[in-house]
Amino acid sequence: MFEVHADIASTLTGNDLQLRFDTGSTVTFLEAEELDDGSTLSGIKYNKNGGSYTFINSATSADVIVSVVDSQPWTLVNQGNLFVSQSTTPLRSRQLLGGELGEPVLRLQFRAQHEAVDVTDIQLTASGSTTSNEVDRLELFKDGEAQPFALATIGGCGSDDVLTVNPGAAAAAVKTFCANMESRQLVVPEGEEVDILVRPRVKTDTQGAVSGQVVQFFMDNQNVADEATGSGAVRARGDESSNNLSANDEDTSGEGEVFIGTDSETTNGYIAGAKNIAVMSKIVSITNASDDPNGSAIPIGLSDIGKFKFTGANHTNSKNGNNASILSGIIFNVNATNVALNASAGNFRVYNAEDATNTSNCTVYRNDSNRLATTGTASGSLLVDCNGLYAASTVTDINPGASLTLVLQGNVTDQNSSSVGAPSTLQVSLQDFDSTSRYLYGIENRTYYSHIEWEDTDTSDTEFRWIEYPTTVVKSTSYAG
Repeated sequence: MFEVHADIASTLTGNDLQLRFDTGSTVTFLEAEELDDGSTLSGIKYNKNGGSYTFINSATSADVIVSVVDSQPWTLVNQGNLFVSQSTTPLRSRQLLGGELGEPVLRLQFRAQHEAVDVTDIQLTASGSTTSNEVDRLELFKDGEAQPFALATIGGCGSDDVLTVNPGAAAAAVKTFCANMESRQLVVPEGEEVDILVRPRVKTDTQGAVSGQVVQFFMDNQNVADEATGSGAVRARGDESSNNLSANDEDTSGEGEVFIGTDSETTNGYIAGAKNIAVMSKIVSITNASDDPNGSAIPIGLSDIGKFKFTGANHTNSKNGNNASILSGIIFNVNATNVALNASAGNFRVYNAEDATNTSNCTVYRNDSNRLATTGTASGSLLVDCNGLYAASTVTDINPGASLTLVLQGNVTDQNSSSVGAPSTLQVSLQDFDSTSRYLYGIENRTYYSHIEWEDTDTSDTEFRWIEYPTTVVKSTSYAG
């Protein structure tokens, strides 16, 4: 066995290389001799093109048999390519709490081709000029790592040529955050993919952040990579060649270029994260707070039938006093299978577990396509709307790091209304509250209606009708009869 190595010139005149035996009819492309006496081996038999064997140079016998397969063709390049695309791992919209490091708002995938690539600069642009009031910096993490490898700030752009106007949004003013990485913080190995998570460090309200502002980042796909001017959403150099990668010239051929928004040699694409909202207070947990285990007997009369604990995040947003989350409206889903309840006024109530003397009355609706209010005896799937809590005597404040427990009461008139003795169940749950697409509060049968409304408040109020939460349904105790 032996190998052939080549020293490739620094300036290329062609882009491919392949070795083969010189098998011309008058050429002896391989010579050999006996090791013990030095006598020459004569005649070569060769399976040219991998087919049947033929004799070379009119030989009629062969001491040397050559069996070959096609050699590996090599593509010669001056430098590698870098592909930057949006990761296929989905990201949801977030409520970004002031003073805290938020969850990822953008997830990027970097892939190097032909050689490892050293990424030296990344520019990420906010969707609006006000985002700089909410976000102090962006912290960049490699997937699975706990510490950021780089920070992107507005000041980090220095004299770089950055995007200041969004051409896709009626020339709206924008702010760009830059990460400069000249110490090999992000080297993408050849042929591998590296996922990068972009997480915002949000300012506090004393630093100028305002609740309710949209926070969204994108990567400009038109800004041309140019080291001389400092332009380009991504700039990089070959880790072996040390040559700077150029911008995608969109000729569908990779010639040492940076491709944005695509994982192939084609035109650049647009990369944008989900829309997120800055908040100065936040509800981080909703849990069943009932002491009754599942399967407990269905209570009779005016009784506690659902109990939920809401917990607020710790924070340092202290301008005009610490911001609190205040529940102003909540709609409970009640499943009463073979259970009869009195739905008339005053028979469904909600109260703070710390003060059962102050209750707020709720309205009952049938949970069907019409969603009509109902009175008298009710059963089946119901919606119980407890709104106007912000102005009621029932305290629904959730202070930083504290909890609020709300209790729903219902008047059970028959624990088992089945004429044939079928099993009966009663359970209260919270649903339809965990998506930013729910921007109206109410019982209407539409995907944009939410079952929770809350206020982010100090001396002023900002209304929200969704809560960032990992589950879509929170259930209280399931009673059985």
